[in-house]
Amino acid sequence: MTAMVGSHGFVKAYSTSPRSVRVVSRSRQWSVWLRTRTPLDFCVAFVALSCCVLGLRFLASLLLSESASSYLAWSYEADSTGSDNAFGTHRVPVSRIPLSALQQDGGGDDSIRGVRLWNDTRDPSIHIFAYHPRQRGRLRSVDHLWQSLSSCPFSRPANITTAHAQASLTAAMQRKEAVRGAIKHAWLAYQKYAFGHDTLQPLTKSYSDSMHLAETLVSSLDTLKLSGLEEEYKMARAWVQTNFSLRQDVVVSTFRLCTKILGGFLGAYDVTADYLYLQRSLEVASILTQALDTVHNIAYSTMNLRTLQGEYLSWSPGNVVLAEAGGLGLELMFLSRISQNSTLSDLAFKSIMQIHSQNALRTSLYSTVLDGRYGRPVNDDRCFGAHTDAFYANLLKMWLSSDKSQKLYHKMFIEAVQEMVQLFVQRSSASGLYYISGTETKYHVDQSTCFWPGLLALAHRTKGLTWRGSELLVLAKELLYTCYAMHVGSISGLAPALVELKFAVVANDITVASAGDSHWKLRSELAESLYQMYVTTRDPLYREWGWDLFQAILKHTKLDEGFAEARDVNQLPVPLDDKMNSDLLSKTLKYLYLLFDIAIHETHVFSFDGHPFRLPY
Repeated sequence: MTAMVGSHGFVKAYSTSPRSVRVVSRSRQWSVWLRTRTPLDFCVAFVALSCCVLGLRFLASLLLSESASSYLAWSYEADSTGSDNAFGTHRVPVSRIPLSALQQDGGGDDSIRGVRLWNDTRDPSIHIFAYHPRQRGRLRSVDHLWQSLSSCPFSRPANITTAHAQASLTAAMQRKEAVRGAIKHAWLAYQKYAFGHDTLQPLTKSYSDSMHLAETLVSSLDTLKLSGLEEEYKMARAWVQTNFSLRQDVVVSTFRLCTKILGGFLGAYDVTADYLYLQRSLEVASILTQALDTVHNIAYSTMNLRTLQGEYLSWSPGNVVLAEAGGLGLELMFLSRISQNSTLSDLAFKSIMQIHSQNALRTSLYSTVLDGRYGRPVNDDRCFGAHTDAFYANLLKMWLSSDKSQKLYHKMFIEAVQEMVQLFVQRSSASGLYYISGTETKYHVDQSTCFWPGLLALAHRTKGLTWRGSELLVLAKELLYTCYAMHVGSISGLAPALVELKFAVVANDITVASAGDSHWKLRSELAESLYQMYVTTRDPLYREWGWDLFQAILKHTKLDEGFAEARDVNQLPVPLDDKMNSDLLSKTLKYLYLLFDIAIHETHVFSFDGHPFRLPY
């Protein structure tokens, strides 16, 4: 029998027999055996070694505590001047509330919420970055993160006066109409040149098809209904009733089939209660059940709609990315509830359980690529952007959709948030911007991670943050500010796909990571997070940031007919690509419209592609 004598961060001591004690390093790179001749000698050695181990542990804790305290004391001393230089001399401008009514209360600049970011001190040196992914041992403490957040401007309640709230409400009514006009402008161009096809090509006034399922039309149904475009909605519904068909010899992405087509029909059913969309949803779900009909319910990456033959990744044969394998559950759960067919939600649960049980990374995070047969990690790469975003976002929403009864989903979400903070949250020493790094070894910020501030705000609002709830809301506000800064920090006001935050005071702390990362594809996680944060806090500042985003979209991507994706956001005039992504209508403009309307928020969650699903409570 083996009994552990004691341990600390570097060594462990075991008693393996009545006359031997073994000291083993935490990394198991070395060990020492102590052998005794009599039981009395063993007892003496046992007690002595235990005292030594405990003493070493106590000494190590003192040293670590002292070094951390000195580090923090130095950091705050360097930042105690309260001047703008503490944040960096080249700061990203922060949008103020540009309404004359806000100045009428005579409160001065400090009464304007946005200006506070210019007057607060920030710690220029602390940046959170944890161990190498292969390093063993416990995750280090991030107490200094909470201490640095406690002094940031977003940690204090917003000073929202009656004049602020009234001015924001008046502006929101006008701005909602402006966004509705943009939705109609985009839809009419699609209706004129690409009706019944997947995507509009606005420059050539043509169309393109990848799924041949009218992706833009189906994913825009709930947007048209929510924004009050009744005539346009009726025309789209008529097409769905008479022309939509899955009987095509075409290979489609299983993930896109679920999130865009099934999600579009479910969102339309939610806001209309029209049985037609439930019927179409069940038709799509029949194909998804075939995709999940594998040995361990890990969905195929692609499916042939006619033959129902599935395949895994073409670029990684036999494997599937995490977002595809675990990102189908929310739609299936909602359909299971409204159709009263528990088989669908059971399939989703089995898929998540398989991924969870096969995770061999010794953490609560999951590999970006999984084995298609068993759901085992193929590599130890972990991130929170592309390839994983839908999986982590759905965990919280699936817990809410289960009436908070599926505790596993909530547990997985909280554990993922904990490790995200400990491994991926960093802070630029040049500007003080908090951000989620693209990987554990790079200082890159992927725009696709900008859904996290909104997700944390949703978790806070629904009592889902059972760990560091108030601090995480402050962190979410800081992360959202960084996402906003990625937009206003570019020449066009649109964020590139990937940026690099430097760790020195330079002319511009935010730069495009590489030449191929400067595009913007009309999909904005920033809009989603702004909506969720405003609903949570009711701070007019987030409406102002959303209006800035909308203005940039109109200025640089709007055409005479439709909108086009930006090829390079750091050139003027912005060069455009010949494509209007369906995400513009299904997600970006919908969230901006709801930001100024917030008609549904307490009773719904939104899917990965922005479709509203009513909660069961």
